[in-house]
Amino acid sequence: MLQVVIPSPFGMISCQFDESTQGVDGFGNPTDGAVVSLSIGTPISQDAKMHSGTCGFGGVARINLMAWLGGDIEALKNIGVSQPGSEFRQDVWQAMRQTREPVSYGVLAAMAGHEGAFRAAASTCANNRVALIVPCHRIIKADGSLGEYSIGEQGQKLKAALIAHEAKFL
Repeated sequence: MLQVVIPSPFGMISCQFDESTQGVDGFGNPTDGAVVSLSIGTPISQDAKMHSGTCGFGGVARINLMAWLGGDIEALKNIGVSQPGSEFRQDVWQAMRQTREPVSYGVLAAMAGHEGAFRAAASTCANNRVALIVPCHRIIKADGSLGEYSIGEQGQKLKAALIAHEAKFL
């Protein structure tokens, strides 16, 4: 597993890539594979192969995560992801990537073409392996409260911080 680590105000952001999806650009440089998991503020895997440059492998993720940290909310859409899931979950994850600000689980389900499936949309958020890039932190309860957030060590505090970070740039 290849891993790219980016420091952030929220702790270290660690992206793990599927090496089998890695490609080569028109100049013969390796390109990012699909991100298959992401963590924030958790220890770095000891057996991960680390890459820190902005060119070649991991560069696309690194550049776009840094752009997101700098306020480009749309930059996350430029990072390829791959995660297993049903057609429903793929629909919800795709809809999630189109959000720019917090929406409820019910609104997300409707955006995905599954009106009324808010509980299943919430379950899809809980099973998101690439949170942040597929921004489940933007999905909240219908009453405006945050709901759960399972990425990172701080849960809801991290979710609130991510939403506050993005709100500065909307």
